[in-house]
Formats: sequence, C-alpha cells, structure tokens
Amino acid sequence: MNPPCIIGCGAMGGLLALQLYKATATPPICITRRGEQAGYLQANGLTVSLPQGRVFHVPVRAYPAEEVAGTLCRRAVVSVKAYDLPKALDVAKETGVDDAWVLVNGLVGEDLMRDLGFKPRFIVSTYGATRVSDTEVEVRGSGVHLIGSPEGLDGESCRLSLTLSRGGADAYCVGNITPWRIEKAAVNAAINGITSILDSENGIITSNPYARSLAERVGSEAERIIQALKLGNVARSIVEEILRVAEETAGNVSSMLQDLRSCRGTEADSIYKPLIELARQSGLKAGTIETLYITVKAIEWGGHRCRRSARR
Repeated sequence: MNPPCIIGCGAMGGLLALQLYKATATPPICITRRGEQAGYLQANGLTVSLPQGRVFHVPVRAYPAEEVAGTLCRRAVVSVKAYDLPKALDVAKETGVDDAWVLVNGLVGEDLMRDLGFKPRFIVSTYGATRVSDTEVEVRGSGVHLIGSPEGLDGESCRLSLTLSRGGADAYCVGNITPWRIEKAAVNAAINGITSILDSENGIITSNPYARSLAERVGSEAERIIQALKLGNVARSIVEEILRVAEETAGNVSSMLQDLRSCRGTEADSIYKPLIELARQSGLKAGTIETLYITVKAIEWGGHRCRRSARR
C-alpha cells in the first residue's frame, strides 16, 4: 500500500515525512500552500534534526496546492494550521483522496470531514517539532502519535500506525480518539496561551511558579471535562503531560507566540472555544481556559507581540 501524501509540510508534516520515508524508502509527496516552499523542497529535500544530534535528509516530491490536479494519492495526512483546514481538505478531495487523517491544533475538523465525505480520522501527536525554515525541521524531546477516529477502533488508522512505527515513530491506534484530542487541546491551551501572554519560551511553564499554577489549572479543568462527558480517562494526568511537554521543549517558541510575533492570526479560536463549549455543555466552568482565551485574543487584536512594522 502506498504511503499517504502529506498536505502541509511544516513542522509536524516534516516529521511525518521522515517517518514515512524511513518506513517505505519512498520519497513522500508533500502538497504545500506556497509554491515557493514546494520549489525549495523539490530542489533540496527536507532536513530533519532529531534529539541526540541525529540529522536526516529526506528527498521529497513537492507540489504547490494551486497546481495539483487529478488523482495524486488515495490517502493523506493533513497537517496545517487550524484556520487553513477547510482549504486543505478541499485540496485532499480534489486530488482523489479517499482516506484522510487530520493533525491540527484544537478540536476542529470532525463535522467538516463528514461534510466532505471523509470518515473523521485524527492524529494526536505529542512530539515537539519546530519548523526552522521551508526545508528544515527540528524535533525536541520524545513523543507519540495516537491515531484513530471518534467512531471507534479503525483498521485504516491501525495500518497507518504500523507504517509510522516501522519508520521509527512511537505510534499507536486507539479506539475513541476524542479524549486524546481534548488532552492535546488542553496542552496547547496551557503552553501556547501562557507563553504568548508572557512572551517567553516554553520553559517558562516549569520555571515560573505562577505560570506553572496556571498550566495546572488548565489541565485540571480539561480532566473534569473528559470525566463529565463520560469519555473514559486518558492514560496519564493531563497536568503531568502539560509539564512534561513544557520541560522537554523548554527552548521552543510555541506556535501561537510565533504567529503573534509574525503578525499572523492565531489558532486560539480552534483551541479554546471548543473546550469552553464542552465545559458549558457539561455544566462546568472552565474559568482559566476562558481567561487565557480572552487574553490571547486581546493580544492578537492589538498586535502587541508583532515584531514587524508592516502588520497583516
């Protein structure tokens, strides 16, 4: 079976490209939003740096989304910014994809996938990856890929997890993916929000006792949401997972802070609003999550982290 295409070859897309290449020895197909990036990847390939100084070069077949026509692949992993997901799924549909997996920050995409005729499938990844340039990705710390559907155990997701495992990933297929998506959204809510407010690298979460207290409150609120929805428990404390990720990626700048510094919109709506709505549906208060959301949106609206004179 041919490996899936990757729609969106950023940090996580680059890591998946490496893992698929190691598993199949086939240059991965990457579909990018920008033609410029596709050109660089096609000419130079992708360089992925892993912990312990391991560096890999990945040859890539790259195509800009605007130039893709006809059937290119039957399976795809969509790894983009949450606000780019509708367009990316349209690209998947236009290129003949039958089975798609979405890897985004936040709790979005399920209804959209169904509307387009896709079975909703998701990848929840705890790897800490950063895009250094259009052709370079750096991975810090350990992580896992959890792959599955909100509709229960899924054979295609298990096959993808086996492929990624052969490529060196720590990958597992799970039954109901929803509690794991809530956990990841909570990790994003804590780390992205707090680092954006404090304008600091991820390590501030564990080095600053007040930042740590905020993060712990986010994790506790998310755990109560999962319990109230009777989704079962994830296999670890969400609070502990937030602190683990912050520690292992201490030198990273969160994606939300990168967006704010680059004068771009953030994924705050996709990360926070679904968590707040789930809390309300469950009769719970998510005061810390809601306060972080409002504060991040105030910073975004005012351009207070913007480091360029020309703002978009």
